[in-house]
Amino acid sequence: MMNTLRNKFITNRVFQRGAGAFLDQFVFVLAGVMVFFNPFPHTTAIKEISFYVIVITIIALIASGRSAFSLRSPLTVPFALFVLWAGASTFWAIDVPNTIHDVYAHVIKCVVIYYVIVNYFSSEKKLIILTWILIVSTSIFALRGIVHFYIVMDIPLNQRLIHSTGAPVNSSAILNLFCAFLSFFFLTWEKRWPLRVLLFVCFAGTLTAMLLSYSRAALIALVISALVLLLANKVYRRWIIPALVALSLIVGGGYLCSPHLKLLRPEALCKDPRIGIYYTCVEICKDHPIAGVGFGGKTFEKHMWTKYNPKVPERLQSPEPASSPHGFVFDLVVRLGLVGLILFGLIILKALQLNRMIMNCRDPAVMRWGAYLLASLTGMLIAGFFGSILHGAAGWNVYILLAMITILWKLAQEKERGYNQS
Repeated sequence: MMNTLRNKFITNRVFQRGAGAFLDQFVFVLAGVMVFFNPFPHTTAIKEISFYVIVITIIALIASGRSAFSLRSPLTVPFALFVLWAGASTFWAIDVPNTIHDVYAHVIKCVVIYYVIVNYFSSEKKLIILTWILIVSTSIFALRGIVHFYIVMDIPLNQRLIHSTGAPVNSSAILNLFCAFLSFFFLTWEKRWPLRVLLFVCFAGTLTAMLLSYSRAALIALVISALVLLLANKVYRRWIIPALVALSLIVGGGYLCSPHLKLLRPEALCKDPRIGIYYTCVEICKDHPIAGVGFGGKTFEKHMWTKYNPKVPERLQSPEPASSPHGFVFDLVVRLGLVGLILFGLIILKALQLNRMIMNCRDPAVMRWGAYLLASLTGMLIAGFFGSILHGAAGWNVYILLAMITILWKLAQEKERGYNQS
């Protein structure tokens, strides 16, 4: 009788462990699906279903005691402060329903995605899988856009790439820049020729799509982040310097043959519509400097433009309302005030601190990630000065990158403890 009970108990424990392992793997796969479809518009149903199934599964695993899911992270406190302040803005928001929606959709969900990735892609092997998902999905998105626009539609190459799915130009350029850095990183150490060829195609495709977007923000981000990569990476400078020279020639030749070159001239920059938008943001900030007008993204276009745009110099006024402040700094100050900007800045500063620890790790396998993640984060922030990185696919990518930095910081900590003990 006792043996029968013991056997049943052991069988149940084995079954529970097997079920827990299966569900963990299920979450891992769904998280990969969600990341894969991030660049593609009109895939909301797939991403939403994946997200809620992941959340339900993780809650079930935690409730049954079969999950090691943890919220421990150096970014937990900065995240919590930012989420609480964004949520508190509903009390003074001009558009309360939109603020509630955006706090949930563009802050809370993104933070949840961050923790899912940190918990389920926590090893270097799984991190490599995550990076391949990012590279392949973004490359498919970029190459599909190039083929459709310039080959199927027979549009000249000197025209700005407009994706057939209606994806925002600047947001797509930021995604492509991130993928180009990841592809180039893998290309520098991959030894197998079939994969090297694939990585070169991905690198060339995403970089070309970014350049053909003729996004000034992305171009500035590319130049600055490439310099950051050159300064931060001492090991692969023999790869980076020739790539930068070739890149400079390609970019220079492309813009010389394009009518978009005139957009980089000082007189064109002085007439940029963004100047009027930024002036309008300054006027809003004068009246709402500390707490902003609420996190709702539609508040700027629906409620603030008609009130504050007439206050800017007449030559900078526009009858057509801007959809957003066109820059994450002004976006944060308008929506959450100086407090919100400082809290978001704490998240970035903490991420930079973690990345510095990665770059100082004595383990070469971990250390080599550091310079490329720093360049990617720099590129996103620079491009974000002139475009939105707080929502949509670009917003997700910011939190995915923060999760990658956190995972590598944890691996660096483990490696350092191993060195110290040996």
